[in-house]
Amino acid sequence: MLHSPATPAPAPAPAPAPAPTLLPPVVREWSTECALKPRAVALARTRVRTCLTVLGWTGDIDDAVLVVSELVTNAVRHARVRNRVAWLRLAVLEDGGLLVDVSDPVAGFLRGKGADVPPGKSGECGRGLRLVGRLGELSWFLRTDAAGGKTVRVHMACEHREREVAVVQSDGGDKLPGTPWNPPPNPGPTPDGGPGVPNPQTPKGG
Repeated sequence: MLHSPATPAPAPAPAPAPAPTLLPPVVREWSTECALKPRAVALARTRVRTCLTVLGWTGDIDDAVLVVSELVTNAVRHARVRNRVAWLRLAVLEDGGLLVDVSDPVAGFLRGKGADVPPGKSGECGRGLRLVGRLGELSWFLRTDAAGGKTVRVHMACEHREREVAVVQSDGGDKLPGTPWNPPPNPGPTPDGGPGVPNPQTPKGG
């Protein structure tokens, strides 16, 4: 009697992305595309240093530049897709904190033979993200737009602002949810890796 070969078990689905933490409203933000090429890292560092000054963020700009450098480096190394770009977003929060979002076209964190590894667990990328995790709250979520992919987010507190708030008011105010950010539809790479630093945008309606 003939037996059909055993059907291989399906690969386990990636674990769901953590839900974004509840955050205060965004008051100012800026975003730009990043070519998934090595030169994008240095370009992002330069733009972020300038943009955070324009946005008036009073936190540690050197730490923020380091965070951006690590996230963009990881996207360039591990999320290259032909004719696709990454997106970088900086958002200043009402309480003085900062969100750093880097979105890329790969839904997951692929290592070695295709195993899905959340950020900060292992490998070269993991070491960089562990460093990032010491500078802010690290999370990630899947993009919900047609382009797909994921967003890696670091929430950085503004220590100077936190000390001021602790003196003048008690803790416990209501917070609004930090809505998962979907970058604009992918327009494809640009010759210089993305536009220059535009004027910061103030979200309408909080």
